[in-house]
Amino acid sequence: MYLDVPETNKKADALAKRYKMKPMFETARMYTKTPPEVALHRVFGVTTFELG
Repeated sequence: MYLDVPETNKKADALAKRYKMKPMFETARMYTKTPPEVALHRVFGVTTFELG
C-alpha cells in the first residue's frame, strides 16, 4: 500500500509508523497561485497524484 501523507499531519505520520510503513518516495505540492485552504491535520492520504 502506498500512502501520501502530508508532512504537517503528525497524527497521520504516527499512524504510518505504527503499522511499520516506510518512506518510499516524496512528492511536492506546488501552486501557481495562493495555496488552497485545506485542513491538512485532517488529511491522512491523497487519493491520486495524476489529477494534480
